[in-house]
Amino acid sequence: MRKRDMGARRESIDVSRDRLNDIILLAHVFDAGTEDKNAQNDSEGSDEASGLGEAGREDDPAAADLYAAIDTLSEDEQAALVALVWIGRGDFEPAEFDEALTLAFDRKTMPTAEYLMGIPMLGELMEQGAAVCGGEVGAIQPPRPESGVGRRPL
Repeated sequence: MRKRDMGARRESIDVSRDRLNDIILLAHVFDAGTEDKNAQNDSEGSDEASGLGEAGREDDPAAADLYAAIDTLSEDEQAALVALVWIGRGDFEPAEFDEALTLAFDRKTMPTAEYLMGIPMLGELMEQGAAVCGGEVGAIQPPRPESGVGRRPL
């Protein structure tokens, strides 16, 4: 596990705006699909959770796209995403970004994509975290999952 030096202040988020916007969009599409699956499972009386294992990603293109987009980021970029989600969720204030970033490195016990994809409303939390941290993420309107609009390989 890699630890982050708390002495160095961050002036910006480690993920480029374009890449962050792409990941947020993919997360919104993934969230919409997850909500649909959970509603379907509820109506069918199923206890089955939407799995993020390899087989689950193969069956769900939105999950596969999001997982790949997060997985191809550097360790620093992945930790920054986790910190943004925690800030968006209210666990940290924007001024505590460095602390959240250090904790993201220290607490990593599983693949970052797997951890993040287990968080409900991931896209919304990323977007909120980026906005309050000055990520200048515009209001993103995700396409409807069945339309395929806006989906492109990263």
